[in-house]
Formats: sequence, C-alpha cells, structure tokens
Amino acid sequence: MTNKPVIALCDACVLYSITLADLLTSLGQAGIFQPRWTHEIHEEWIRNVLENRRESGLITREKLEIRRDAMTEAVENSLVEDYESLIPSLTLPDADDRHVLAAAIKAGADLILTTNLKDFPPQTLSDWNLTAKHPDDFTAELLDTDQEIVIAVVKEMRARRKRPPINAEDFLAQLKRQGLKNFTDQLKRLGAEI
Repeated sequence: MTNKPVIALCDACVLYSITLADLLTSLGQAGIFQPRWTHEIHEEWIRNVLENRRESGLITREKLEIRRDAMTEAVENSLVEDYESLIPSLTLPDADDRHVLAAAIKAGADLILTTNLKDFPPQTLSDWNLTAKHPDDFTAELLDTDQEIVIAVVKEMRARRKRPPINAEDFLAQLKRQGLKNFTDQLKRLGAEI
C-alpha cells in the first residue's frame, strides 16, 4: 500500500520568491506532495512582488502572471476554488489570513506551508486536522523520505538556470537565503551532487 502524498496549502509568503516557488512547484510536479493555492493567494504574492520591486523596472505584472499560470499548469489540481463561504466562520490572529485556512479546509489539506507560523496557531488548526509548517522543515522532511527524487528536482532546477548559469555552491547559498537552512545543510551532508 502506498502512502498518499501530503496536500499542502501554500501561503503567499512561500510563493513570493521565484526560487522557493520553483522548488515547491517542481517537488509537486514530481508527485512527492500536492501543493495547493488559490487565485487570491496568487494575487497576494504578485501584489507584494510588484510593490517591493517596482524600482527595478524588470518585473511586470504580465511576467508574474505568466509565472503564476506556469505554476498552476505544472501541478494538476493545484487551484482551490469555492472556499469563500467558509471564511466568515473562521478565526485567526490576522483576519486577512482566514482565506488561507478556508482554502486549506476546502482542499482537504494536511498542512499550511508558511513562514508566518504565528499567524496559524496550532490550537486553531487542530480543529481542522491541520498543522502549519515552515518550508525549511517541510523540504527537509521530503528530503528524508524521498531523497533521490528531491535531489533530482534540485539538480534539474539548477540545470534550468542558464542566464546566467549557476554553480552548485551558489545555488545552495541562494536556497539558504530563502530560509532553507536545514534543507541545504542536509543536502551538503549527504554530499548530493546537484
């Protein structure tokens, strides 16, 4: 009997960085977990990227929407819809996060993937058989359970970087800057050739 892959609702904060979003999407595409998101979550990270990086002039809404669409196309059934009716009945420290919990409930998720753990208290999530997990802990756990697949995904991600190409050490440093310290340290300890 095979275990069903974990369903994880991805909060906007874990989709903001293209590197972290690419890792999560690629791991989902490989089938070792099932990422889920909503139009509202996508709109939130897009809005934040545009607001925080507008001075560069290189990032446009059109480019970010292409990225959003590619993510959704890459992972079958990743888009959660029709969860809005649950929002009014939910309580969280920040009312603006209720849509994330509502989508997780609707998706039948096992966890919410977020860097804002304090916004999703364990006692509230337990009512819905959910937990909140930091992407560093989550990716490290995936590496423990599906080492070959995770290493292959990371290797493929680095290989896709062509303009400019990036060496393994710099790529791992980039992942570490995204908050994936345990994950990258674990890859190094394994001597993974990426």
